Amino acid sequence: MKKITIKKTGVKSYFKGHWFEFYAKFLPGNQKAGGQQCKAHCPLHLDNDPSLSIKGDSGRFHCPRCGKSGDATKFYGLLKGLARFREILHGVGVDFNIQGSGPLRGKSTAPSRKVRSRSVVMTWAKRRRYGGVA
Repeated sequence: MKKITIKKTGVKSYFKGHWFEFYAKFLPGNQKAGGQQCKAHCPLHLDNDPSLSIKGDSGRFHCPRCGKSGDATKFYGLLKGLARFREILHGVGVDFNIQGSGPLRGKSTAPSRKVRSRSVVMTWAKRRRYGGVA
């Protein structure tokens, strides 16, 4: 299993109070909407008007046009096409040079295709050899 080398709390504490720095790396041309909120063109769909709203105090985003919303880690995952949370955290850590975001180590928890097919063959062989008992 790959180890998470950085935790979500580490990312939250790193950007606490200044989430605009996180979004500025991926969204050029942010426009202040007043207070702790800004607007930007949503990179998750074709966007002519700034529709993505970002809250600077919490790091949450929402786009009413495409319906996507969540926190900064979800935004990063959507933008980079990552689904596994540990890869999202690792990517954020590397992109922003956050302490504790070294290389991912260990093996994946999902069995490889080769291992899965071997287990199917072994199960079939056991059934055949022992008269239907796996």
